[in-house]
Amino acid sequence: MCLQPRNTTWFQFLGPGVCTCRVSDNIYHRLWPSPPYHLTSHGNFVRCHSATIPKPVWVIICLVFVLAVIEEVKHQNSISDDTNKDNVQAPVADIRKGSVLMVQVGIVDKKRELQRKLYRIAGTADTYTMSGLNNLKKEVVKALLEHHDSCHFAYLFAKYDDMEKYSRPCFRGFLETELAKFEKEDETFVNVDGVICKKDSGGNVNSIDNEYSVVTLLVLADGEYWIPSVKWHTPLVNKVDVKTALQKILSIPRSNLEALEVLWTPQTEKDSISEQELRRDFGLLMRPVKLIKKRHCK
Repeated sequence: MCLQPRNTTWFQFLGPGVCTCRVSDNIYHRLWPSPPYHLTSHGNFVRCHSATIPKPVWVIICLVFVLAVIEEVKHQNSISDDTNKDNVQAPVADIRKGSVLMVQVGIVDKKRELQRKLYRIAGTADTYTMSGLNNLKKEVVKALLEHHDSCHFAYLFAKYDDMEKYSRPCFRGFLETELAKFEKEDETFVNVDGVICKKDSGGNVNSIDNEYSVVTLLVLADGEYWIPSVKWHTPLVNKVDVKTALQKILSIPRSNLEALEVLWTPQTEKDSISEQELRRDFGLLMRPVKLIKKRHCK
């Protein structure tokens, strides 16, 4: 509170809680409550004082202020969350993966037994449906297992990767490579999508030593399947690995079978392939098959 005589030179407020009054050369300062300010007359003096706000009102004001701050924080957080959601990328769909399996064998078939079996199997196979392809796979693998002991050359390959980006193109690439080894006019039997084409090769029957049948089994399957693979530096193929690869292909269920190709040559009994021709036409892939016994450490 500050009392100002009526004859004071001046009277001044210095902000909330302070007033100054001057009498002659003396200046008096007095702290007083916060505004609002009121001036009242009291005898020869002017009294300045502040009107106090009731305590409950202050409590309400504080609560309103706190609530306003909380709402503002919530609002800012919601804006931040929306921004983060916009920046987060949509979850990537699961990538479908598939396996490409290839088994290529050179089997001594002097009596043309395997050749006749394959000709019979292909002639009755339903290659238009997946059920028919699955039955074809079983029949061909069983025939190759029956002649497993006569397998002299082989190539094994397996790849498991993104179905559409890698596995399916890999399957098509292998198929195109193998089909390129055969002249179109030399194909005497074709069964694709249920359409069968046959023609006589003509000519005389050739008889040579170590006549071979070369069979290529190419499979595209949904899911992960592995067979022993031949590396570029592998000089020999274990006969056990060939059998393991055939059994693995046999175990693929029909529901996982995506595509199947079976190629074999020669297709008629009048044709033949010698070992020299086999090495010339298929030597980049196939390796000699040996029964490699694993050593056990004592």
